[in-house]
Amino acid sequence: MPPEADVMRRPQANFDALLQRIRTDYVETPGLRLTLAQAQRLWDLDRNACLVVLAALVDDHFLRREPDGRYVRAESSAASGSVA
Repeated sequence: MPPEADVMRRPQANFDALLQRIRTDYVETPGLRLTLAQAQRLWDLDRNACLVVLAALVDDHFLRREPDGRYVRAESSAASGSVA
């Protein structure tokens, strides 16, 4: 069975909790820009599982993938020029 299927076999509540954890990390750490490898280490996920959750957050327009491959909050480009 492919590794991404492991993520999808988990109960929906666990998947949703993981998505919320990642959202929280991005909200609590303004300017967070992670490569796939960094995200894997931070959230202790294998490559395919990490791709699945990051893709879900990109599809939801919470994250976007920059040309260099890093994942950032989708709103961060608009907010980067503003002073908090």
